[in-house]
Amino acid sequence: MDLRTYGGQPFEEEYVSSITEARAARLAEPDRGEFLSLTRALETPSSRAGDDDRMLARLGGLASRADAYDPAPPTAGPGDEPVQVRGEVFASVWSQAAQLRLASASATRPRKTPPAPSVRAMNPTDRRS
Repeated sequence: MDLRTYGGQPFEEEYVSSITEARAARLAEPDRGEFLSLTRALETPSSRAGDDDRMLARLGGLASRADAYDPAPPTAGPGDEPVQVRGEVFASVWSQAAQLRLASASATRPRKTPPAPSVRAMNPTDRRS
């Protein structure tokens, strides 16, 4: 039986850092240091110096290694083509995902509403106790 799982990024902002930490913890040195360095570099546009594609491809390889428990050896079949890694697309999508997480968090956060006024408070001429 071939079981494949596909994951996505977290829907809530509070879990983003825990995924990075968990992945880093599952990697041995020096891969852990490289993983964290690439993660920081991809978060800082000025440090990328136009090398997004190479850095993102390497980060993806390290993340895949960290996420895989017992990976099957890679096989190439008919129609399999290498994935084109495009750093500018990653940066754009990641930015949009962060904005959606923040918007979702504010939309689902319980709002504090004042208690409904009592019937007596709504009728100021009623003087009964």
